[in-house]
Amino acid sequence: MSKVSIPRTAIETQEFVPNASNALLSYANIGDAAPNAPENAFITPNRFPRFSWSIGPYVRTSFFDPDRPIRADVGIEVSALYRFAPGWVVGGEARQRIWGNIGDSRRTSNSVLPHVRTDAVLYAREGDTTLENLYINKQWKPSADTFARITAGYLEQMYGGLSTELLWKPADSPLGLGIEANYVKKRDFNQRFGFQDYDVFTGHASAYYNVGNNYVAEVDAGRYLAGDYGATFSLTREFANGWKIGGFFTLTDVSSEDFGEGSFDKGLFFNIPIYGNFINYAWRPLTKDPGAKLNRKHTLHDLLVRFRPLN
Repeated sequence: MSKVSIPRTAIETQEFVPNASNALLSYANIGDAAPNAPENAFITPNRFPRFSWSIGPYVRTSFFDPDRPIRADVGIEVSALYRFAPGWVVGGEARQRIWGNIGDSRRTSNSVLPHVRTDAVLYAREGDTTLENLYINKQWKPSADTFARITAGYLEQMYGGLSTELLWKPADSPLGLGIEANYVKKRDFNQRFGFQDYDVFTGHASAYYNVGNNYVAEVDAGRYLAGDYGATFSLTREFANGWKIGGFFTLTDVSSEDFGEGSFDKGLFFNIPIYGNFINYAWRPLTKDPGAKLNRKHTLHDLLVRFRPLN
């Protein structure tokens, strides 16, 4: 992710200073790490392959149904990761719903756009035992200040396909630039292995900028799941303990009349670090089809900021 250089004299002079780790930060030079070939890189012995898994509860919520403002599904989630080589991971999550009432809603979508998100009730109604995702993911460094990712498989609850990403982010720059391209198909409502007829090419060009005090502004411009074009604007605040909170809004070429109630997509989100992973949650007043993006795992910028100080 990065290369850290600290002068030996700084280590010697700070050896017995209280809180020396923070004191050494002012001497540290954090730069771009070279994209070492595997034969030239030091790999911790017995680091690969390795397998990890977890089991625990999950909660999926739905708000603002006029018939019942708060709905939820609860159950058990099993996840697994297999890292067989540097940069490679095979992962998946399966869920068993124990109780829930999201699928009890009788309100159907009246969207004039393809139902890329507004069929959520049908997914909840038909999915008791579900495959949330199952994918193979590869990450690597084409150069010292660029990062790349390619992911294939069942990418999220509603879509599967191929997702690619390229990010330019020098270690000493507050600016990052990225591009993402995805070709996906809509999954069956039972969330097993089948697909529906709808497929779409979606992608965005992104700019990230640290405006100071750990605030990061992001702009994503491109094509969304329903085939509409526009841009998403977001602002995130990251705290020293790893928590992140922020807000966003999206404007596309879909008119406010076609969008319906709410006029445009908007919401809040937060990320909570738990044992090296993140609990991610996004809250929207209304779930609509315009401005809908693919829910991706292992996005490069989110991964990178976990291993670098914000500039």
